[in-house]
Amino acid sequence: MKLIIKYFILALVGFTNLHAQVNLVPNGSFENLINCPSSTSQFEGFVVSWFNPNLGSPDLYNSCASPNNISDIPNNLTGNILPFDGNGFCGIYLLKGLQNDPGNKSREYIGVHLVNSLVKDSLYSLKFYTSLAIFSNIAISNIGCLISKDSIYQFNFLPLYTDSSIFSSNNINNIINNKNSWTELTFNFKANGGEKYLYIGDFNNDSLTNYLNLDDTISNLFEVYYLFDKISLTRTNEVGIEENTIKSQIKLYPNPSTNNVFIELPPQIKNAKALLISSSGAHISAFNLTGGINELSLSQYPNGLYFIRILSVNGNAIDTKRIALIR
Repeated sequence: MKLIIKYFILALVGFTNLHAQVNLVPNGSFENLINCPSSTSQFEGFVVSWFNPNLGSPDLYNSCASPNNISDIPNNLTGNILPFDGNGFCGIYLLKGLQNDPGNKSREYIGVHLVNSLVKDSLYSLKFYTSLAIFSNIAISNIGCLISKDSIYQFNFLPLYTDSSIFSSNNINNIINNKNSWTELTFNFKANGGEKYLYIGDFNNDSLTNYLNLDDTISNLFEVYYLFDKISLTRTNEVGIEENTIKSQIKLYPNPSTNNVFIELPPQIKNAKALLISSSGAHISAFNLTGGINELSLSQYPNGLYFIRILSVNGNAIDTKRIALIR
């Protein structure tokens, strides 16, 4: 009887650990196809589960394409790289435009409906692999994710946004400029509960995007094109007690405000950043924060409703608060 109980407990522990590591991203390596790609701009309707959340047109690459085809692997316009996992990967323009036309660059994103909705206050880890295309003359650090309760579609090329979401971004100092090799990115966060859509791209406006020009000889083009493969989202813990405690200690006042606002952070937060976001989702400005009381001057912005998103030093979203400017 004791032996049976012992085996039952071991089996139960094994099942629990297995359950915690279930990948909530369906078709995370872009293996399951509806149609084999034969040209650029073939993504939604060609790969199972994934879609375009704006007017952009992501690209799909797979070894099923004809040899020397633009969508073939490994020889295509993005370089000469094998998939990190399986037979395919995708590519998007995180930014595209002209260098002398600030604030008017287009963006592409990829989106997917998760296998299950996220559980409130549970901790999750998103991991994927990325590589800068060989033809890209610009590399950036602002590769991020947005996880939302609702499906998003924007009829434009602006930064993707919804106020019912979790936002996380790569460390602003970590510019990803590796070509023909894969770089692993990991984002850890706590769920608000009910999130069921994942989006990947650059969610900052042009002025808040940290970039590196890799080739000054390329006229006026601004091309930021990255490849993505093996995307996984797993539950890592039951409840984020410490993060809950930190979030409960963050204060913003006065609200509504006429000009300046104060953000009070707990002392264990040494360095952080606040993003000021308009009601339409545009990232307007960024402020550096430290533990204690921080004063933000908002006198130059018109009356209206705004969001202030507080990010950790690693770019993970800690909290998002609404603020009204009324004069």
